[in-house]
Amino acid sequence: MDLLDIVARSRDEVYLEVAAKALAELARLGGHVAVDCGCGSRAYASIRGLIPTSRSMGLDVELVLADLEPSAVRSALAHVGGRAAHGVVCDLSQLPLRPGRWLGLYGSVLHELRAQGRLEGALAEASRCFAVVAGYDYVDPGGEVEVEALSGEVRGRVEALASMLGERLGHKCRLGLALDACLQLSLGQPPQHLHFTFTPDGIAEALARLGLEVRWLKLYDVWGEVVERLSPLGVNIPLKRPLMGRAAWVAVKEEG
Repeated sequence: MDLLDIVARSRDEVYLEVAAKALAELARLGGHVAVDCGCGSRAYASIRGLIPTSRSMGLDVELVLADLEPSAVRSALAHVGGRAAHGVVCDLSQLPLRPGRWLGLYGSVLHELRAQGRLEGALAEASRCFAVVAGYDYVDPGGEVEVEALSGEVRGRVEALASMLGERLGHKCRLGLALDACLQLSLGQPPQHLHFTFTPDGIAEALARLGLEVRWLKLYDVWGEVVERLSPLGVNIPLKRPLMGRAAWVAVKEEG
């Protein structure tokens, strides 16, 4: 199984569980529910598969596939089909959303937004628009690694990241720092594009600042994905399994 298969299976598992938990929260509201899950993450496939189950819970679910790129909207619509999906080429913040029964489902876009300095604004918009906000993101799995065990290229990126983040390097560094260096190098991303620096507590705190209460949070193993990314770089970091480096969550608007 190659890296793309490993990542796809892992994300499909996360999306399915997150979507089911989020729809269960919306079932408390009942009636008609609209879901925005973008067009780039394929999260919409999980929601589409849960529509029959949702109806048994008393939910009438529609998908709103919003994206700035017309081609992304067309591709998403082709995958889900049916009258329960509507494609909209727009910026989500420009939609006149009804308050109440909306679910926003976020995938790996969160760390992209953080790298652009737009995460707080995006989550603030989500908390305004949606009754339930769900998603997942990479998180720091904890632990340390010997700096000398890293290859020269990775070590150089770790040093750059530590300097940028104001962290002091000794004989060891945070495992999350080393994993960020490897992920950035394997994807050709700049040091500002961070993945493993957030923590589960940090996610909960960021959501709470926006008036959202975390109802469910779960950590997932990313061991296979990380090992496959290390191999092309010639990095041999001893990793414990499971490596709980992805957090999924469901948050709801606080009442009052």
